[in-house]
Amino acid sequence: MTHVRRLPRLAHAVFAVRARTSARCCALVALATLAACGDDTARRPASGDTDARALRVVLVTLDTLRADAFLPGEHASMPRLAATAARGAVFTESYAATSSTQPSHASMFTGLNPWQHGLTRNGQVLPDAALTLAERLHDAGFETAAIVASFPLERRFGFTQGFDRYVDEFTVAEGRKGEWNDEQVQGGLFYSLADTITAEALDELGREHGARRFVWVHYYDPHPPYGDTQGQGVEQAELLGLAKRRPQDVPAALVEARALYDADVRSLDRSLATLLDALLDDPSCETHVLLAADHGESFGDDGAFGHGKRVTRPQIHVPTVLLSPRVQPGTRDDTIGSVDVFATLLDLAGLPADPSVAGRSLLLPPDPTRGAWGMRRTFPEPGNDVLVSGEVEELSGNRFYHARNGKLFEGDSARVISREWDAPPAALLDSLRTTFGVFERELDGASPDELLDPETRAALEALGYVR
Repeated sequence: MTHVRRLPRLAHAVFAVRARTSARCCALVALATLAACGDDTARRPASGDTDARALRVVLVTLDTLRADAFLPGEHASMPRLAATAARGAVFTESYAATSSTQPSHASMFTGLNPWQHGLTRNGQVLPDAALTLAERLHDAGFETAAIVASFPLERRFGFTQGFDRYVDEFTVAEGRKGEWNDEQVQGGLFYSLADTITAEALDELGREHGARRFVWVHYYDPHPPYGDTQGQGVEQAELLGLAKRRPQDVPAALVEARALYDADVRSLDRSLATLLDALLDDPSCETHVLLAADHGESFGDDGAFGHGKRVTRPQIHVPTVLLSPRVQPGTRDDTIGSVDVFATLLDLAGLPADPSVAGRSLLLPPDPTRGAWGMRRTFPEPGNDVLVSGEVEELSGNRFYHARNGKLFEGDSARVISREWDAPPAALLDSLRTTFGVFERELDGASPDELLDPETRAALEALGYVR
């Protein structure tokens, strides 16, 4: 297990290399018991409550989890989470900031959209100048810890900011040549499966600690290779190769791949239940848990494979669940996004809202005028996407999306389309083109104050893009 002590910003960069110790044994899942949430001398006073308890805020991020893998339907594969989620709020119209791991997590941790925080594709580093959720909580007196499940969130990419402890050692090798986005993968170990992550999380929760804690737990199981929880391992590259050689065989291969993906999700569901039971059944602690996915996955639904290159519904429509004594149980269909994670966890922690961020606390009443915003990953040079048909599409330039009231739009300053609305109003498309143009110029480094002439400001406000 690896530990990182939070450092002042200017010193952070020189502390990139840490001594590592051996990983925890996976058998801790069965043996670990959850210690008291806080000792008797360090209780958080609760307003109007003579039985004050410690406060624990937990973020669980679920890599590559499509909305339909959790929400009721043919592919729903998380019955244990569904049963637990009945105790909280389930958001059916939740969208990821991108369809890539690092930019979406950066939006969760900063409350900013990718064109604002600047981490727009995998392999980049979250700027040290970014003020993260963990830093805000640490500065407010929270003890902070993270357990992450895959190399894209390894410490070198900047996500350690604000964490007292950061566990990022992995146990499973993946079929790649020892590198990822030009970064060397130490020992070839790229990720850990859910049982290992749950064991690490239970171990962390069992530590002695003070009255206020923030814990981030990241799971990776639904991500390719599909079926690795079952001893198999279908890589996305195999499907891409099949599309090039024998596109007629792709539909059957996609059915098999989706079945293996669903099996991985069911395995995640079982392990996740162990963690949630330990968290929610601890009477010594006031516990708030937010579960959110970083992106989805395509199985031919949009003509494509996998994730990372599109902002279509299969790749960005994701589940979000909030378990807290402060929320009314039930289902909500207001549109939310990754940027709302930051504001929500600040609210749950009892800290004041940050007016500089793009997100909004999910504890607030639904606002039907707001939507979700995001963008496709950027490309340093044109990239290629192999389609289910075997055709190769060149990808370049920026592409943004807007989701609102069940409709999804995508495009840029020149053209906006909706795959779900045959004839959207021309005025709406014009407003979206104007707004996407603002995003393009902001991504290029222009000052936001220079972008907001009265007409542009009116377009932004009409679409619910509150700055």
